[in-house]
Amino acid sequence: MNGPVVTTTPPAKTGPRPAGTDTRTLVLDLHGLHLEAQLDRIQERFTPTFDNLLALFVHPPVAQPERMRGLARAFQAYFEHDDDVALELAPIRIEGLLRRHLKAMDIPVVQHAQGDRPGQVSQLGALIGDMEPAGFEAPWPAVFRHLLADPNEGMNLRNEVLHDLAERRTPRHRIALVLQAALVVLRAITAHEPPEEEPKADTPV
Repeated sequence: MNGPVVTTTPPAKTGPRPAGTDTRTLVLDLHGLHLEAQLDRIQERFTPTFDNLLALFVHPPVAQPERMRGLARAFQAYFEHDDDVALELAPIRIEGLLRRHLKAMDIPVVQHAQGDRPGQVSQLGALIGDMEPAGFEAPWPAVFRHLLADPNEGMNLRNEVLHDLAERRTPRHRIALVLQAALVVLRAITAHEPPEEEPKADTPV
């Protein structure tokens, strides 16, 4: 229904790569190396368990705990150096969290059936296209697209991994970037949540 899966394999004849493509990848990789070191430091210092991570991700509540278990497991797998599991779990949760957040912001994420055209749910590329109207500041929409869903000049990790198209193992620092992307979506969701009401003081008799 959604057409063929796009890959990063270029056609036989291609034009010049857009200016700045290699620079964007280099900048992201350098940031990823720094992020990898930070996550390793967290593991060394705090050794978070699955229950610790799940408790962190469900408070304040952004989704049902059953849905957040996958994200907690992705971080646990990363901390345990089970990188393949972390990378398989995280992009799915990013897509789901982003879709629910856009829906909460009254941005359509479902195209209903019309005539002979079947209905469908917006996929990751379309969701990323709606990040800016949903309040995500630059450069996050461009980072998400380059990291997860750009089959021409980006890393395209979501399609490469989930459709088993990767020809080599994804470097650990790029998995750290994917985990950070999940945290960016969580931050946006919690920022959108209304603040908790302060308890009212007892009225003196």
